[in-house]
Amino acid sequence: MKLLVLGTSNSILLGGWVSGLLAALPGAQIDNLSVGASPGTQFGCHMRGTFSYYDAVIFDSVVNDENLTDYLGTPEFTSRVLYEILSTIAAQTRLVVLGFSNERYLHAPSALYETRRALTAACGGQFIGLQELLRDFGAQLRGPDQPLFLGGGVHPALAVQRVLGEAIGHALAAQLGDLGPAATPSFATAFITEDPPATALPAQIITRSSHFASGRFLAVPPGGEVAFSAAAGLCLGFYISVNDTRTAVCLHGETGQRWKELWYEPEKSSFLRKFVPVTNGFALNRLTALAPDETPAGDMERSPYSQYAGTLAGETRLALGRVLFWTGDPTAPVPAAGDPAPALALHEHVRAALAAR
Repeated sequence: MKLLVLGTSNSILLGGWVSGLLAALPGAQIDNLSVGASPGTQFGCHMRGTFSYYDAVIFDSVVNDENLTDYLGTPEFTSRVLYEILSTIAAQTRLVVLGFSNERYLHAPSALYETRRALTAACGGQFIGLQELLRDFGAQLRGPDQPLFLGGGVHPALAVQRVLGEAIGHALAAQLGDLGPAATPSFATAFITEDPPATALPAQIITRSSHFASGRFLAVPPGGEVAFSAAAGLCLGFYISVNDTRTAVCLHGETGQRWKELWYEPEKSSFLRKFVPVTNGFALNRLTALAPDETPAGDMERSPYSQYAGTLAGETRLALGRVLFWTGDPTAPVPAAGDPAPALALHEHVRAALAAR
């Protein structure tokens, strides 16, 4: 079995649910392209890939999307983008969406969680409602006097995740053959990416890596400018190397300018990549990094998990990675979900396995 995981931090925790998945499917090939502290829209960067190589793609981003709602844009905008991402995957292979959720929504799912379940059903995928399973079986899974979530309330306890991952693996082994790609449209051509310019001098390219991932980033000096050829679409966001980024930028576009801060303190990790969303997208032509003595000409947009204190004093730096554009129609409606039962086949298998423990 060949599986691709497109997830966030829950999908890369050592000893988490992916470890349980591997234990249940010891012969499986599991490719993991997860990126923590980033929204599900980041995976628009992979829409030109060939998902049909995999028996299933497992998509996990509800927790981060709950936390980043204010940065992503209106619910209608975000739902349309995510529908096109999920539909593109489902048109080529089996789509499995995991419904992890923040601890604060343990007893009542968020509106975003409910929307994600409906989006999954609308494009013929499978939704595994982990929020509901943790609510119903968490007490028996966590053990006596053990917390259900790690500190911060975004990561279920690792032992609990491992049990869930094993149950998901057994469900895939038992039922994946009965599922197939859905009759849903592909929007692959609506997603366009631009990498750091190939014409940049070697000294301007930063390569960062860890035991889990690697990336190439363009070092943009204060006052430096990067032009883009994909201006016909809306920029949904871009990757940065967190430890190499501490600045603000001006986004220049057809409708004017927007100012965005990217002020990050170095992390302990040797390499940490984040996808910074651009709220509701922006028809971006070029990006300019601010010099320390510059004052933004407009309102400054915050970025997720940044440490901006209202000043650009001190050294500024920007390490810019892949930039994502989208040429879709943000006003297009999302198709109705229809009967939700077919989308819950794997969920019910996992539920039965947990009930039998």
